[in-house]
Amino acid sequence: MTKALAGLALLAALSLSPAFALAAAPPPPGYLQGSQAVAMGPAPKTVVTEYGAQPMRSYKITLHEGDDLVAGMNAFMAAHQIKQASLTGIGGFSTALLSWYDPDVRLHKKNPVDQKTEVVSFVGTIAADAKGKTSFHAHAVLALKDGSTRGGHLVSATVSPIMEVFVTDLGEAKAP
Repeated sequence: MTKALAGLALLAALSLSPAFALAAAPPPPGYLQGSQAVAMGPAPKTVVTEYGAQPMRSYKITLHEGDDLVAGMNAFMAAHQIKQASLTGIGGFSTALLSWYDPDVRLHKKNPVDQKTEVVSFVGTIAADAKGKTSFHAHAVLALKDGSTRGGHLVSATVSPIMEVFVTDLGEAKAP
């Protein structure tokens, strides 16, 4: 990674970090602070299918009606010790919480979607931080009944009727 890219990656990581927030005060109504956790529901019907061979493994994670997408992804990451991966997906949600990073406030503006949607785009990454803690970061574009779309950073979502997430495990990063 070049020094410029490393600097941009560090800046992006810091801007999402709650420790980088301008003030210790809670965010204004309608905003989330960084990657602020939200309550997760269960994902008991999650099914994971592994494809391919080492060192690059691929998985299809199938979540079903009522499953919490974030809980399912967190369970998958823990069970399969994924440290670096790319992901895509397709499916539907009954509800979702998206956000948009507002650079003027340095917080994520909440964008709740409280209706049935089709996931028309879902892309993201799984990455481990310097301490080895893994998280997943995804953006989604959701189609509404009238054909309009809403998009942004995916904070939470309840699956309806199904969501398939395809994960490509990139393995350990090699030094440049």
